[in-house]
Amino acid sequence: MKNIIYRISLFLMVLSLTACLEEELLIDNVSEGGDVVVSGTSSYLNGETSEVTLSFDLQETSSASIDEVQITKQLMTTEGNSEVVSLSPITESGDLVISTNDLFADVPVNGNVLTEADLSPGDKWVFGISIMMEDGRELTPLGNPEWSINFSCPSDIGGIYNTTASGSFGDGSGGEAAPYAGLSAQVELTPTETDGVYSIDDMSFGLYPQGYDDTPPSGRVRDICNSLSDLGDADRYGDPFTISGTVNADGTINLEWSNTYGDAGTVVLTPAN
Repeated sequence: MKNIIYRISLFLMVLSLTACLEEELLIDNVSEGGDVVVSGTSSYLNGETSEVTLSFDLQETSSASIDEVQITKQLMTTEGNSEVVSLSPITESGDLVISTNDLFADVPVNGNVLTEADLSPGDKWVFGISIMMEDGRELTPLGNPEWSINFSCPSDIGGIYNTTASGSFGDGSGGEAAPYAGLSAQVELTPTETDGVYSIDDMSFGLYPQGYDDTPPSGRVRDICNSLSDLGDADRYGDPFTISGTVNADGTINLEWSNTYGDAGTVVLTPAN
């Protein structure tokens, strides 16, 4: 009996040791992989962009060599998406420069090769990235397996604006408590590091400081081809703001805003300079 127990114990020890070795080998194989870091152009500006650049930083070790990085491209639009096409693979770190013509030429949508005039804000090119190792493995970049270039328009609305607003005070539950009109104030739109995104020092356009004697709620707005929208920012009470508007040819801005407390306004912004 003792001999049987001894053999069973010995078998379990060997089995456990084998499993540990296999697990360590698997971890070693996974950790010995290459990677690629992608950076470059993220916005295509209508009327301004003539080429885009994708920069590839291939990262490998002496025991994990990259054979090539495979790249695909697809144009995704509000009218439909192109087929996914393969670009020439790269085998070393460097830049991939693509002209405007080449961006459109091989990705027709619904059978038609598009131009800038056919695109709308929100359309984008999506580049897929795959890493092929010399040992035959196909890996996904650790950061992001895709890189997007978003179609947009040049934006230059930063500055100080005089504002005139009318609207309503909120009742705390999203409804209207009392109206207001002829509210004059001044706000500043400041460009951020993100193209087309501006910080705004008062999303209430004077209502909080003048109507409530409260702190102006700061936030952000996004300008895409003269169409303004909010980015979901909230005041210090946690009430998010909804903002939508239009940039006019004369530089003025018409917009409407509201929050979940019930405050709301219709505003005209006129450049102060």
